[in-house]
Amino acid sequence: MRWMWIAGLVACSSGDGAEDDTDAPADTTDTTADSDTGMVIDTDLPMSADTYVDGITKETVDGYFRVGLTFDRPPASGKFQVTIRVTDGTDTPVSGATVTFVPTMPMMGHGTEDVLVSEASGGDYLGAGVNFTMGGLWQIDVGVTLGGASDTAVFAFDL
Repeated sequence: MRWMWIAGLVACSSGDGAEDDTDAPADTTDTTADSDTGMVIDTDLPMSADTYVDGITKETVDGYFRVGLTFDRPPASGKFQVTIRVTDGTDTPVSGATVTFVPTMPMMGHGTEDVLVSEASGGDYLGAGVNFTMGGLWQIDVGVTLGGASDTAVFAFDL
């Protein structure tokens, strides 16, 4: 009897009442579905995490700045402060910039609380209230804007 009920549900749910979405625009996002969970995964994510060392430095995407990160302790789950060092192409400290620090977990589809970033001195900026809420791959976008130049450095840490 149970099988007949399930077969009836399947027959009802596959009827002709579905909307025709053939005119809908194609989804161009590079994603794939995990075969075990069915969860959609963004395949544009970094393939591997950066190895954290104090002062880890990366050039921004368009090459306007270099950004270095030093956490108050090695990053893991929990709350942290981070010192963000910003320099120009000649490694001269950049003062007076607007700096943002945006941590997200792309595989989980969420981020965390806003990180307040304030200028300390000599190209150093302090990020207070960094909260890595769980272990896993975290992507950190550090945005730098100064005058007409705006650019982002992207870090990835597996906590």
